Amino acid sequence: MPWSTWPITAFGAEGHPWIDLHWTFQVGLSKLYEFGGIPLLNVVKCLVTCLALVLLLSAKRRDRPIEVMALAWLPALILLGGRMYVRPETVSLLYLAAYLAILFRIEAHPRLAFALPVVQILWVNAQGLFILGPIVLTFALIDAAARPGAFTPSRKRWWRTVLIATALVGLACFVNPYGWKGAIYPLQLAATMDNPIFSRTIGELQPVSDFIKKAGLGNLPLQFHLLTIVLGALSFLLPILWRILAGKEAPPAETTDAKKTAKFKKSKKRNAIVVAGPRGPSLFRFFLFLTFTALSWQATRNSHQFAAVAGTVTAWNFGEWIAAIRRRNLDQSRTAGGFRVAGKFVVLGTLVFVFSLVISGKLYTWMGEGRTIGFGEEPLWFPRQAVEAAGRPGMPMRSICFHNGHAAYYEYLYAPERKTYADARLEVVGADVYTRYLDVQNRIKGNAPGWSDDLKAMGFPLVLVDNVHAMEAGLNATMLTAKDWRCVWFDPVAALYVHDSYKEAVERDRVDFFSRHFSRSAESESNDPARQIALAKAFWNTAYQLIPQGNTPPRPGWREAMRPLIQNGLDHARRVQKLDPDAVEGWKYAGLLEYFREPPADRVVPRFRMTFDPIQDISIVRATHDLVTARTRSKQEGNVLATLIGLYRIRGMNAEELETIDAFVAMPAASPEARDSQGKALGKRAETVTALGVAPSTKWRNLSELTESLNTLLLQGRAEAAADLLESAYPAETRPWEIIDRVATLRLHLGQAERARTLWRAAKTPPSAALKLARTAAASLVLGDFESSRSEYQQALTNDPNSFEALYGLAIVEFDSGRASEALSAARNALEKAPDAAAKSTLEAMIREVSPYSQK
Repeated sequence: MPWSTWPITAFGAEGHPWIDLHWTFQVGLSKLYEFGGIPLLNVVKCLVTCLALVLLLSAKRRDRPIEVMALAWLPALILLGGRMYVRPETVSLLYLAAYLAILFRIEAHPRLAFALPVVQILWVNAQGLFILGPIVLTFALIDAAARPGAFTPSRKRWWRTVLIATALVGLACFVNPYGWKGAIYPLQLAATMDNPIFSRTIGELQPVSDFIKKAGLGNLPLQFHLLTIVLGALSFLLPILWRILAGKEAPPAETTDAKKTAKFKKSKKRNAIVVAGPRGPSLFRFFLFLTFTALSWQATRNSHQFAAVAGTVTAWNFGEWIAAIRRRNLDQSRTAGGFRVAGKFVVLGTLVFVFSLVISGKLYTWMGEGRTIGFGEEPLWFPRQAVEAAGRPGMPMRSICFHNGHAAYYEYLYAPERKTYADARLEVVGADVYTRYLDVQNRIKGNAPGWSDDLKAMGFPLVLVDNVHAMEAGLNATMLTAKDWRCVWFDPVAALYVHDSYKEAVERDRVDFFSRHFSRSAESESNDPARQIALAKAFWNTAYQLIPQGNTPPRPGWREAMRPLIQNGLDHARRVQKLDPDAVEGWKYAGLLEYFREPPADRVVPRFRMTFDPIQDISIVRATHDLVTARTRSKQEGNVLATLIGLYRIRGMNAEELETIDAFVAMPAASPEARDSQGKALGKRAETVTALGVAPSTKWRNLSELTESLNTLLLQGRAEAAADLLESAYPAETRPWEIIDRVATLRLHLGQAERARTLWRAAKTPPSAALKLARTAAASLVLGDFESSRSEYQQALTNDPNSFEALYGLAIVEFDSGRASEALSAARNALEKAPDAAAKSTLEAMIREVSPYSQK
């Protein structure tokens, strides 16, 4: 098939031209994948990157200290590692390194320039960044022309050789399947990248200045980027200052050590001709550093090439400077052998330390990238299962993928028979189609009227939603509540939705989320903590988006849609708690989901002062316990602290709220949203301080003073102080039930469920055995100990079959355990004993939800 007629697999861009200069990369990628799969691709990627680094580090004079150059390279290397992907830019890195290595040597070996056209032919057929080759070559020629004596007769042969090679480089740009159109492709690419619609909405095309405005300077990759820029600038500035302060370098003087002088002269003769001379800044290096710094500032995706160039230039400059210092010391009969050996050990230790950070994954954790070390593909990133499900019989032949990377995989499997609306080839899709794509996406997210008509105009394509990124959860929220769209797939990476008109797909694949919970699906029983965390996160993000926000009209049926999502999310979060109790995510997502199981009240109700009520309290104390536990696992979880603030506020627990506000606002803000949330919390701090008042004395001489102090603490919202006072005032051996029950209830509201259970279990004079067992069962339920909770509730019912607290608690245990028949039986029994309308309403809703899945 002729190159110019390759089909466009994005139906939104049909008729748009496609210049595919990446073809050699794609062919190589395909062959490697056929032979060795993802592991081989990763190995080859690492080899290509290492080869590029070897080329760059080898471009040095023999007197340049390798340890200094390696240390100067380190920040750039860490920055470079952030984009070591299996992408064409990795091949571009190799070709750029080849250019720099060749240009470093052509002054002394001009015939090496004839290797550049070969590199250029390879590059022009691998990626549109091939234009960097001629640009770098131009900088080298300007530098060579600016040197004293550049055009003396003795230089004619050098210029003739290099200029012929330069002309061949220019011609090489046309050696591609598209001829002159391929040669000018970088212009099209630049115009695409400069379009504001792309730079505003695509993270890797965002200017660094915009990123700083939005996220501040707290981002570690950004800090390494800035450090690389600063270090590169210093590599020019410090040698200049040193030369000014030290005076012009004197010619080598005779020293008492004849061997050193001879060695110096020999070294100087051998290394006299290089791209940049030792007496001043090199124009070549200056242009390189300035141009690639500007490119990196324009878009974060350019950090790859910037890091390679900046690291090389910085290493050249510092290596040259230290070599000059050593020559000066040698000239003045100074020795620094000990320092050199120590320096090498320091560099070696630093490299080993950084290597250990990479291997252990700690570097990527600090970077906030979530990357892992391994030969296989990035887990829970590629939508393999979802996209494979999208190709089942009866599925739409068109799709719209709200993640351009997912669109690429869809095309890989199904093109050209099946097509997607738009993909990541921005220069092909164009600004108009991409703008339309974003408009449809945002209309669905916001549940704007008529969004379904937009999809109808496209032929009701399959809708693929990214489940990894929280910002896309609004798409799920709208699609799940749409009257004529159905979810046919939901996993940690992606969700699929089809229109009701695709009856075969709907009948076969429609997802019933409550059925997943009650059938204890393989997903919920998986032993992979990472997968369980990803599912808990996906369900949480979607459930949260279903809750009406601000003045936005609520989505129809949002409560009914949210309940099964929360239940599934809790299943996965609790599974994480069992698989990895130290993982903060299991506790965090369980707490967040439990908090919104029943939307929180819009007024303060000081439940912590009142008798424990399972209807009113069970969800809120479970959420508190899980979030407090999450906080002990990590102090830097903003969502945890923000939610705890809300949990304490709706119960009037002012002291706990104030302490949490202070911890929250002291955290470094990772995003504008985090800063805004901190600002809102800080804005309410004064109100909380006022409500808290002045703490009363906790010293007392009689029961009246004790009661007065206790009541003041409770009215001020000092829950923990009140619990501590009561425990200290009443010895454990003689503590009456009323005190035990009150202290245990306070501990439960504070998230201290284990202490609450211990207190209730130790009670010697409860009003009834059934009440004591019901309360200890509630604490076990909060702790996630379903077996103990079930047993204690059943024992309570043996003692008192009419105990509503035990009946309701048992229904909750069975419901959350996924035991539909047992939950239905317990809920029906509890409904008969319901004390009020609120209890009846809650149980009736539970019965409606569980009945379709019960065998009774």
